[in-house]
Amino acid sequence: VEQAPGRRRGVYGSIANFGAMIGGLLGAACGWLMSEILTPDAMQDWGWRVLFFSGILVGLFGLWARSGVPDTPAFAQLVAEGVQPRPLRTAFRDERRQMAIAIGLNWSASVAYYVVFVWFVGNMSEVIGLPYQTALAVSTFGLVVGLLATLGMGHLSDVIGHKRMLVAGSIATALLSVPLLMLAATGT
Repeated sequence: VEQAPGRRRGVYGSIANFGAMIGGLLGAACGWLMSEILTPDAMQDWGWRVLFFSGILVGLFGLWARSGVPDTPAFAQLVAEGVQPRPLRTAFRDERRQMAIAIGLNWSASVAYYVVFVWFVGNMSEVIGLPYQTALAVSTFGLVVGLLATLGMGHLSDVIGHKRMLVAGSIATALLSVPLLMLAATGT
């Protein structure tokens, strides 16, 4: 985002979320595939460990890949100018209101993501009664749709404004979450 052209920061920023969602998609797809291949007992006994340890390998690969990425020119300039030793502490001390707003707006997006793509899989299976494999398949499909929507919403934020987009998304999450969960509970 720091290096993005001024009118394309939303799209560039959405690419980071797109990458994170790819990880979620791969995890859901692998879980779905394993649950299709293994019996429920095998999945419970040892299958989940395969997924868990493969996640550790992906994490190690990510650390290795990140270690070779140079800092952005904007950050390099801050370092050259002498970055404050505790910038986060300074931001919370001097910019409390702005920090609270930023945390609140990003919190609602994070909660929405984890409710839909993490908690909801268990809810579909345990509460609604869908087979676990079906719940994982629905989650995998939802992540594919979410990937496409993420890039589209990044572009839309460049058109209508980033702050407006964050506020609109937070309001939509607050207003629509309960009706959507009630609708999902019908099992249809």
